[in-house]
Amino acid sequence: MPYARPLYNNAFGVATQNGFSGQSPSGFQASYADMRPYAGKSIRLRFRFATNEDAPGRGSSFLPGWYIDDVELFDAFHYASPACVLSSEGEMVLRADCRLGKHC
Repeated sequence: MPYARPLYNNAFGVATQNGFSGQSPSGFQASYADMRPYAGKSIRLRFRFATNEDAPGRGSSFLPGWYIDDVELFDAFHYASPACVLSSEGEMVLRADCRLGKHC
């Protein structure tokens, strides 16, 4: 499972940068970055990919690579989203706007 941490390897192309290491299970993995220090500023995002040399069972000949999908910039702390709860015992539906960190 990938995790964000400093990558310390002098031979690696992105040494000492925070990143993901290892192989992910199949499917997309969600990742979040705190961008609050850049609020109200113009920014540019860069995505880098680096891998080690091909080794038996590893490397570009065996693994498909890296995919990025659905990049969003939003205020996760004040993010409001409607919630619908359906009960298998009836047609009761609860609709509420919830904010991260609060119960509705």
